[in-house]
Amino acid sequence: MDLMGKRIKKKKEEYGFLVKELSAQIGVAPSLISQIKKGKVFPSIATLKKVAEALQTTVSELIGKNKNFDEHPLLKPNERRFVRKNKNCTNLHLLSYHDSSKQIEPYIIQFNKNSDSNGTMTNNFLGQEFVMYLKVGYYK
Repeated sequence: MDLMGKRIKKKKEEYGFLVKELSAQIGVAPSLISQIKKGKVFPSIATLKKVAEALQTTVSELIGKNKNFDEHPLLKPNERRFVRKNKNCTNLHLLSYHDSSKQIEPYIIQFNKNSDSNGTMTNNFLGQEFVMYLKVGYYK
């Protein structure tokens, strides 16, 4: 619980929120936010969800479900996440875990013969995107 409070405090500071601003935004008393940050109380799931939304993060990140992502940010080949496929069967896979604080989003695009990348990129990531191309079926 103490680590969750530290994560909330860190996110709050990243966005420049004062305790009273955050508490007003989510509709709780400032003292509750202070007690959560200090690890003295555990908020309800509903309150934790409101805190996560206000701090532009997830409940999972606040409770530490993703804490190993900092140490091991890339996914193993069998863990890669499918993002989308276009009409020409070009596949886009994400190569890292989701983390709202990361600055680069790595992808791999798998091309089949005569395919293209139209409609594969997400265009919704605010940072930089790194794309690695993989051609399948070109060589025999």
